[in-house]
Amino acid sequence: MKKKARVILSVSSDIGSELAYKWLREKRTVIGTYRVLNKNVENLKKLGCKLYKVDFSNKNQVSNFSFSIKKYNITKLLSAVGSQEPIGKLIDVDFNQWEKSITINAINQIRCIVEIYRKNKKELKVVLFAGGGTNNATESYSAYTLSKIMLIKFAELISFEEKNICCSILGPGWVKTKIHKATLKDKKAANKNWGKTIKKLNSDECAPMHKVIECIEWMFQQKKNILGGRNISLVYDNWGSTKLQKLLKSDKNIYKLRRHKNEIFIRKKIVTEKNYEKKIF
Repeated sequence: MKKKARVILSVSSDIGSELAYKWLREKRTVIGTYRVLNKNVENLKKLGCKLYKVDFSNKNQVSNFSFSIKKYNITKLLSAVGSQEPIGKLIDVDFNQWEKSITINAINQIRCIVEIYRKNKKELKVVLFAGGGTNNATESYSAYTLSKIMLIKFAELISFEEKNICCSILGPGWVKTKIHKATLKDKKAANKNWGKTIKKLNSDECAPMHKVIECIEWMFQQKKNILGGRNISLVYDNWGSTKLQKLLKSDKNIYKLRRHKNEIFIRKKIVTEKNYEKKIF
């Protein structure tokens, strides 16, 4: 029988390492990836975290990692992989870097999850991260934003297609993590976001790390018919409440990627074969 294990993609990240510490204290088997060796990675290794160096811009490294852990029964997976670069208007940035960003922020995370599941095909719960700009047009972060939208839809699609996968995605809001370094080091490209980021990080408006971890753990505990394919906001949603659980169970569309007010149009029966041209055009 395969030994149960939990995976954290980018365990070297601030959120990833914090969750890893918690799981290791609970005597869980934790597998983590890292790209750059840092103090957190070294400490996690000492505590027994099984570490793999993986660059998520390299599909071969991602596939090799997925193959390397096939001896484990992966029950939970958190992906904290993320990079805001390249920062700047889409028309101005290096398009090769733009493409690479989407590969890192979306495609190879999806590749990793799919390949792990193919080798396992047992019940798997996945939590991903959404990001700023999914509800508006955020200037200078097009690759990052489009990647997050891809992950939001992936969470719904994979949960719908595979009965043994419950995939959900968390929008944590502002959290004091290393991901903001990309913005802070390029004032010109970041434009007004440079000052906004400094202001936020120096305020008390950022979500505390322990709340992020609590929400992630709550998401892992939910049944698929409640959370599968959902995009949860740490700041704005009443996560942890039975009221939200009932709402999610009763409404299959809420907290998923949908056209705004689409349900209103459907309820009013505007789009029907008979009145389509008259009502729409």
